[in-house]
Amino acid sequence: MPSLESEITGCNGGDGLYTIAAMSPSAQDRHDTEPSTAGRQDLPAVLTALDPARAMFFQLLSPVAPRSVPLEAAAGLVGAGSPPLAAGVPASARAARDGWAMRANDLAGASSYSPVLLRKPPVWVDLGEPLPEGCDCVIDAQGVESAGAMFQVLVEAFPGENIRRAGEDLSAGTNLVREGHELDALDILALRSAGAAEVAVRRPRVLVLDIPAVDGTRASADLIAQLARAAGAQVTLARAKDRTQPALLAALDTGQAELVLTIGGTGNGRHDAAVQALASDGTTLAHGLAMHPGRSTALATIQGVPVIALPASPDHALAAWWALVEPGIDRLTARARRREITLALGRKIASQVGMAEVVLLERCGDTLVPIATGDLPLHRLVQATHFCIVPAGSEGHAPGESVTVRSIRPFA
Repeated sequence: MPSLESEITGCNGGDGLYTIAAMSPSAQDRHDTEPSTAGRQDLPAVLTALDPARAMFFQLLSPVAPRSVPLEAAAGLVGAGSPPLAAGVPASARAARDGWAMRANDLAGASSYSPVLLRKPPVWVDLGEPLPEGCDCVIDAQGVESAGAMFQVLVEAFPGENIRRAGEDLSAGTNLVREGHELDALDILALRSAGAAEVAVRRPRVLVLDIPAVDGTRASADLIAQLARAAGAQVTLARAKDRTQPALLAALDTGQAELVLTIGGTGNGRHDAAVQALASDGTTLAHGLAMHPGRSTALATIQGVPVIALPASPDHALAAWWALVEPGIDRLTARARRREITLALGRKIASQVGMAEVVLLERCGDTLVPIATGDLPLHRLVQATHFCIVPAGSEGHAPGESVTVRSIRPFA
């Protein structure tokens, strides 16, 4: 675990002074022994730097074992690879349209003015049916005329016309599922065409525990559960009976989870007790990250299962999702690196030194325009197309500087 080498002190938006430091065992021990005012759950005086906290926590996460799921349930999950195809698809030549199966050489010179008489009746094939032996093309219904037992062909054809040759769709030795890549509708189509009914995926089990807000809202828990499902996790969404430690621990069933996410109760409000509850039955690794928004996020383990405790406010929860949860689930699924783009800034990003800050951006052509830094109101979240996290040691980025960002929406 990183050693405590330096501290940065600054103003905390009217809440007094804070100190930011790298995570260290001695610092964590000090936090655990500091008494709270009247039993209240307080944020530590020393905030933990995001990058070392994230690196330390990610060491607890490793790819889950592959398991098979039916194809109809596989879209959006992360593939665990597949053995090469033993045979090509199709296995033999097939009709690529409805029509008459023919031998192209027998139709040379055929036209409506010079029809070719057939020695025997042609064979009709439907789309996808195997071609009769000796046939190498399919012509449409209007290409053949009949008069009693006599048939004549009015069109020419070339070998391979309107057919799929053996192995033309998928050749033998093809790997249909790439390790770490999200399965989409075309992947499912290829697997079905190859005769598969199931596919191996890495699908971690994630417990999302909603700690009820005072006003009863659960928007953040629903948001995080939905994002976790979209990231390829099997999500169980649970709800604590109330905000007390016993209620939280009673709802915290870690037996069927590789990762636990709690939502709410991480701050120092009168009814906040999530971190105290985790510490009472597990180990708190960090509480109070040098990240804006999301400062009250906590990292822990309970019964050997990694836990990320997210703040209740949607913007703070979303910041913690981007910084910690999504990359954590990506490690559990062994997902390939997510796509990023690099574009020039239309105007500067000003960031507070010592705090990792989430920045929302809107793409305008080939330019990125920052629309919110640190404070992420809902109307800006709806407007944004991309985001980035400015590191704690940076003051931001100048206009015209190239910045690497991630897309928030698929169409962006």
